Amino acid sequence: PLDRGHWEGVYVNGPIPRDMGYGDKGWMVGKGQARADVWNHLQVTFCRGECKIYLNGSLLCHNVSDCQTLSSTSDRIYLGSERLSPASPVGYLTGDLLMNDLRLFDQALDEKSLAAIHQREKEKYPTKALKLEACNAYPPAPNYDPDFRIKLRRTADYEANVLPMLDKADKPKTAQARTIVRNGARILEIGGEEFFPLVLSPAGGRGAAKLTANVRDFAAAGVNLVNLGVPTEKCWKGIGKYDFSALDERADAILAGNPQARLMAWIMLRPPTGWFPKEFPDEIEQSWQGRQLNRNIGGGPLGSDFWLEQSDAFLTALVTHIEQSPYADRVYGYLPAGGESGEWYWPGGVYQMVTGYSPATARSFRNWLRTAYQNEAALCRAWRREGLTFDSAEVPSPESREQMGDQDSFLDLERQQPIKDFRRYMCDRTLLAIRRAAQTIKGNCGGGKLVFLYNGYSFFSTSKKLYNSGLLITEGVLETPEIDVVVTPVTYDRRRWREYGACVNPWAASTILHGKLPWQEDDPRTHFCMTAAAGRFDSAAETSEVFKRDLGLALTKNIGNWWLLFEPHWCHDETTMETVATLQRIATASLKHQRASAAQVAFLWDEQSILDLQRIRGNFFSDFSSLAYQGAFQMGAPADFLLSGDLENPALPDYKLYVMLNFYRVTPRLRAAIEAKAKKNHAVVVWCYAPGYLTEQGRSVQSMSELTGIRLREMSGRSRRSLTISDHSHPIARFMRRNGPSYEVAPAFAVDDPQATILGTAGAPALAVREYPQWRSVYSLLPLDKELLMGLCDYAGVHVYSRECHFLSVNDGFLMLHTNSDKQTTINLPGVYRVTDLYAGREISAATAEFPIEAPAGTTLLFQLDRLR
Repeated sequence: PLDRGHWEGVYVNGPIPRDMGYGDKGWMVGKGQARADVWNHLQVTFCRGECKIYLNGSLLCHNVSDCQTLSSTSDRIYLGSERLSPASPVGYLTGDLLMNDLRLFDQALDEKSLAAIHQREKEKYPTKALKLEACNAYPPAPNYDPDFRIKLRRTADYEANVLPMLDKADKPKTAQARTIVRNGARILEIGGEEFFPLVLSPAGGRGAAKLTANVRDFAAAGVNLVNLGVPTEKCWKGIGKYDFSALDERADAILAGNPQARLMAWIMLRPPTGWFPKEFPDEIEQSWQGRQLNRNIGGGPLGSDFWLEQSDAFLTALVTHIEQSPYADRVYGYLPAGGESGEWYWPGGVYQMVTGYSPATARSFRNWLRTAYQNEAALCRAWRREGLTFDSAEVPSPESREQMGDQDSFLDLERQQPIKDFRRYMCDRTLLAIRRAAQTIKGNCGGGKLVFLYNGYSFFSTSKKLYNSGLLITEGVLETPEIDVVVTPVTYDRRRWREYGACVNPWAASTILHGKLPWQEDDPRTHFCMTAAAGRFDSAAETSEVFKRDLGLALTKNIGNWWLLFEPHWCHDETTMETVATLQRIATASLKHQRASAAQVAFLWDEQSILDLQRIRGNFFSDFSSLAYQGAFQMGAPADFLLSGDLENPALPDYKLYVMLNFYRVTPRLRAAIEAKAKKNHAVVVWCYAPGYLTEQGRSVQSMSELTGIRLREMSGRSRRSLTISDHSHPIARFMRRNGPSYEVAPAFAVDDPQATILGTAGAPALAVREYPQWRSVYSLLPLDKELLMGLCDYAGVHVYSRECHFLSVNDGFLMLHTNSDKQTTINLPGVYRVTDLYAGREISAATAEFPIEAPAGTTLLFQLDRLR
């Protein structure tokens, strides 16, 4: 049943998509037992939960299900195809097989009867191997063309009229690149030419012909920036042994598709599975999953010094080869994709294992302790263990790291200092590996090419993944001079049509403040995707609206965007590529238009405070980030998301509303920065949950009260809390008409201040405001939703553009709206503007301060705003 998150029954273990989840492996028929190129005779019996599978006359597996009966159903039976989603009109996994002699019986046959049937029927089929053509018997959508047999109209015109001229044109002389600021936005400059950062990242593993065809479709749409995936497994043959011919073939295939292509080399830094784990088993990371210890051969072992040395050597050889290759003047940048999934998770961390148990990690952790504590006496005091030495210190047990803090949300450093230390160690090792990779690339390309990097994952991850992944390092990455571009995927659980679809990394403003270019990776599952994947679109129309939304976010958030395709044909569609051509045209024209931030709201996040959190059940802590992020797109006003260290940056602009999401540990230096930056100009500062609670002297509610300017008291233990508004007349609370969600909180805090105005309760005063001559302070025990955020905007004097909670993003020159309902809205502008609807290609008004929008749910609109006064 689908409702368990995976199928239960009989499986054939073939080349299934990675998105599929299969349950008990004891039910599975392995591909080594059923050949794919000959006829197979499969027999399955079911009797009171007992299931037997016979393949070609032999009992292959025997298992027992929890289900004792087979109930009747009105659902269709799909032959040669697996239904992936009952909610979608499409979505199949096809078998591409021949099938005959389907027989159903009303009772389970015994072995003798089954053997007789097999003997009788096998004579009808040849024993020689067969070669089948891919049939795609159940295409997921109209015009599905995975083999590029249909030439798109725009592509045909490109081949007839553009390619012949390109053969005679001058080739690029250099790919020296940098990021520059134009009209308030950071863009790319490559070989002296300016580019809006809009890129194709094609699927390179399906052969040269499909790669060329994929690139050519996008070339015809005007997309000339292309990612070149480096096939590490094929290129790295052993220690000091490299063969880059497979990489050169990919580069040739891309340039055959688009002779104007500029390339960014995307490098997966993980040990080649064919030889590295066998030769160096102790260097491979190990992780616990329940009671099972796994060797994580699919990710770069960040705890291994030997691996870092070999990774550097491979990068040196690779960059040197590319810079000496015939296509060197096409390559403008490099992306070192390390750790697991290329995103610098510790191996096992992506799949929420408890990682860090290899011999190599034990060695480097002990060396880290030597640096951190200097002497063993200090280590003994911190860990509360007499006689502990650097050589005897162990990685904290998986049981201790897995323990839930049901009665307390924060680590007890009297007992749990080793856990916090190992978290810090993982972060330091990850940042070390990243900086080494970036420095190696810059050093071997003469410093003139860009370094891209996946980073910025500490805002959304689940606690188990976050605390075991070494990714609380965004500020360290932004402070690394060799890194030019920071990339993160679009959020997986809110990327669908009619959702806000923003980047997992919210800190575009922080990245820009550090002189770097933020970038979103849109890895869309278009209507041609054959799996039940996250965010799959059901039609070409949905694909088009989502692509429009993502460009709108890139324009208004001043970030780059690339489409990462896992299959070459996923965008091979007239509607999709016409949309891409429109987006590229708009993006190029935007280079001449103002795009500075218009945000008057700043959400701030402190990564270091996360190090002190226990693993807890529920969504209490994750909702502080997720509800605020989505709410920032629905409250009707633009917002910047920043990191706590940005408060010390003299270039940080002033805001009217500051939201301090997780400032649990506030150092004296950070406290001084808050006092100087936020507590002035009659700004509103919002404090969430436990600001300033953790100090060097221990936990302190007095510290919270001094920081917030609101007297608070602590309620220890675990309690369930839900916000009820007690004063709907106040501007902050006037949009809230229902009780908030319920959360388990440990500990909880209550406002105990007679000079504060209480706006809401959660068993005790939990939402309050207190006004000072220079600033205003708001405290909230519980997460902030879009209605509360809209009220805070009004209270702080922030300009609100729209009040119907559609997804809105806006800067000085562009406004994007993605409708999540059919509700009409009015856009109120902060001045008089000439307004142009870019997707419709028409002027809305020559001079207006407001205009109505009425569009069906799921429509994306993009407006250019030219201020007149």
